[in-house]
Amino acid sequence: MIVGSTVPSTIYIGGQFRTIYLTSQGEIYLDIIGQQQQASFIVAINQINDKTDGIYDDLLPNTKIEFAVDWGQNLLNSPYPNLYFDGSMGSFYIHNGLPDVSLVVTTTPYETNVALSEIFIGWDVPVMTCNSTRTEFSHGLNYPLSLRMPAAESFDAVALASLIYNYYKWEKVSIFYTTDIYGDDCYHEFTKYGNMYGMEYLSIHAFPTSTTDFRSTVNKINEVGSTIFVLLMDLSF
Repeated sequence: MIVGSTVPSTIYIGGQFRTIYLTSQGEIYLDIIGQQQQASFIVAINQINDKTDGIYDDLLPNTKIEFAVDWGQNLLNSPYPNLYFDGSMGSFYIHNGLPDVSLVVTTTPYETNVALSEIFIGWDVPVMTCNSTRTEFSHGLNYPLSLRMPAAESFDAVALASLIYNYYKWEKVSIFYTTDIYGDDCYHEFTKYGNMYGMEYLSIHAFPTSTTDFRSTVNKINEVGSTIFVLLMDLSF
């Protein structure tokens, strides 16, 4: 990892992009979005390296970025240890037990992001995810070196708390949330801001995603007289 105030003359970055994908029927298709993301990554680095084109010439003026790109389906389909990128744009490997990159940038699906983060955390190498909104990556203890550009899914709960209290002026609510990572994180975010606003929680109901019978929950709602219900649940529920 790059530390301190001195920027080296050369920085090595790895890129992981899904440019093809395999269907459940065994058919292979081009991933157009993944190809565009890979192309954007390469163009951005080339523009940073080119100090004569007038585009970000003052960004890392004395540094050249070397990069390697893995352009396959995804990391999980690569046989270990060849998952350390060996693509047509270059390669980086493990040297003396350490990877020769300072950062890995990825736009791959969630499962691949998890694998990359867990692999490179052992070498103190950050992984930048450009499209993952899963709340797990906000857990500093599990993913201390995970970086990302979009907000976490749990930010939905922050926006919802503000909308309910500041726009609709509702102060009393009942909360329903699933006991998975998404539901738990959203619950904690919502109640953190709800407490700050001074909301009153008439009832709070937590249940696993496998729940199918809500009769007891409905009875409790009737008892407290709730009219505003906050649902913090995974989309699969």
